[in-house]
Amino acid sequence: PAWVTEKLVKAGKLPAVKDRLPKEPMVYKSTNMVDGIGIYGDVMRHVIGGRPEGWNYIGGQTQGWGGIDIGLSECLTRTGPLFQVKPEALEPLPNLAKSWEWSEDGHKLTMHLIEGAKWSDGDPFDAEDVMFYWEDNVVDPNVSPLNGATPETFGAGTTLTKIDDYTVEWTFREAFPKQYIYAMAYGTFCPGPAHVLKPQHPKYSGNTYEQYKNAFPPEYLNFPTMGAWGVVEYRPDDIIVLRRNPYYWKVDDKGNQLPYLNEMHYKLSTWAD
Repeated sequence: PAWVTEKLVKAGKLPAVKDRLPKEPMVYKSTNMVDGIGIYGDVMRHVIGGRPEGWNYIGGQTQGWGGIDIGLSECLTRTGPLFQVKPEALEPLPNLAKSWEWSEDGHKLTMHLIEGAKWSDGDPFDAEDVMFYWEDNVVDPNVSPLNGATPETFGAGTTLTKIDDYTVEWTFREAFPKQYIYAMAYGTFCPGPAHVLKPQHPKYSGNTYEQYKNAFPPEYLNFPTMGAWGVVEYRPDDIIVLRRNPYYWKVDDKGNQLPYLNEMHYKLSTWAD
């Protein structure tokens, strides 16, 4: 958007868009957009009855529901648009994992992560974020990710290892358990920012698990996100404001960085409203 260029890039507060996008951005096809590509600007307004505990979603904090977590989180795969996929080609769609392949015996699944994508604060997204989510949250019995993910969610005895900065490998007891790729979509495999969360985790600090869970209360603004927006304002019992993520790693096929909407406003009211 023009205001990002004028107020942030030209002021030296933000790199040019070509330096904010990954090596291969995810491309949304305009042929799938009924009215064509969108126009930058505007606000989507919601009314929700929930109240956020904070922003450590993978540590068990609720973000208030009503769509906030969906606006902030990105997961390894996507299942939302599967109605568009032909039955003979049906499988989850790429997201943070841009591709994957099975070993010949079907017990190993190698996943390739999108390269060069960044969190909303500019820190690189890589396999460390995936491994931190798995090893120190899902597998750690003292942490209960809000989405309810457990090791068994991905099959008893399943392991995950890092191959390199952009490659991870799953090992399953079953052969070709393709159902677990579906479980890697929203909201059971949505990593958090390891560079911010890891220093608060009891394994790497003097914190208790309760302190880790509550380390990022609602008043903590600009918590790093891979989603299209990030939280920039919070007023108790009034409003939560999410503003576009300047490092969002998806574009339309005209080369415009997404999202089109500048802000998402969540009016804190009641579920009846």
